[in-house]
Amino acid sequence: MTKRREPLTYEATLTEVAAVIGWDTCGAICGVSGRAVRLWSDHDCETEIRMIDAERLDRGWEAFPDCRADIQRRPTEYLRHFYYDGVNFDPTAVRLAVDFAGADHVLAASDYPHQIGSIAKMKSSLAELRVSEDERKKIMGENARKLYRL
Repeated sequence: MTKRREPLTYEATLTEVAAVIGWDTCGAICGVSGRAVRLWSDHDCETEIRMIDAERLDRGWEAFPDCRADIQRRPTEYLRHFYYDGVNFDPTAVRLAVDFAGADHVLAASDYPHQIGSIAKMKSSLAELRVSEDERKKIMGENARKLYRL
């Protein structure tokens, strides 16, 4: 029997990459402290990682041999295998996630019932997203069904 696992968040994924290449090395590459890197996956902390940090990790992987000691591919190649939520009502920002990971790895999200969450805004922003109808269906629910085995 296969053990059911919850999907990793972007923050948790980069934290795992940082654990491999070193907290301080990762922090130096991303322009933050090693402590800040450790907090990326702490849900009780308000520290968030930025998408630019993924690209910086790639540059660090290229520049520092120590960063390549335990992983053979660029960090972003690993990150593209994870799922990302599109909890942003700006279609351009959601498009960035689609361009980065592919429509097969982006999930619709509304942040509801948070005060700024809105299912209506999520739907309208995804309606404006420049993707094929097949990709839109994946983002709007097929990806979640597949990921959570529903």
